[in-house]
Amino acid sequence: MSKGSRSLAASFALAVGLALSTAADAAAADGWQAATQDSGYSNGYAKYCSYSGDQVLFDTGQGCFQPYGDWVWIRDLDANGIPVGVSWSYYPPNGGASRHGLIYNSAGKDSGWGSVNKNFVEGGTFSWQTCEVNVSAGTVYGATCSESRSRPS
Repeated sequence: MSKGSRSLAASFALAVGLALSTAADAAAADGWQAATQDSGYSNGYAKYCSYSGDQVLFDTGQGCFQPYGDWVWIRDLDANGIPVGVSWSYYPPNGGASRHGLIYNSAGKDSGWGSVNKNFVEGGTFSWQTCEVNVSAGTVYGATCSESRSRPS
């Protein structure tokens, strides 16, 4: 193999390794994640939201997906001391492996918005529900969950 061929092969192997590493890092970050408190919700990009709680009488939390940048936003709307979360699934456009997780905000009602920036392949589908959650037990209070929503990523 010539020096140029070895260099080209090494560059290709490095590029493939970086691509696989990036995909693995993104998937490794799935699961239960705490939102970072963030005041940037009003950033001018469209968001699609759902609400946890008794939809007739009161809402306990609001969870939103912003396709531009793949941001997930969550805020607590009730000072009941129960954290809120966005239980989500992502389905890639090519039928590859789906991803799942839950992003929660346990900072309380007065903390405002929390967010997590995800990384999805364009053209997939992001589905979510907003629910109250028990972070220490890793459980979702199913009776508080919003209806499932879906948007293209």
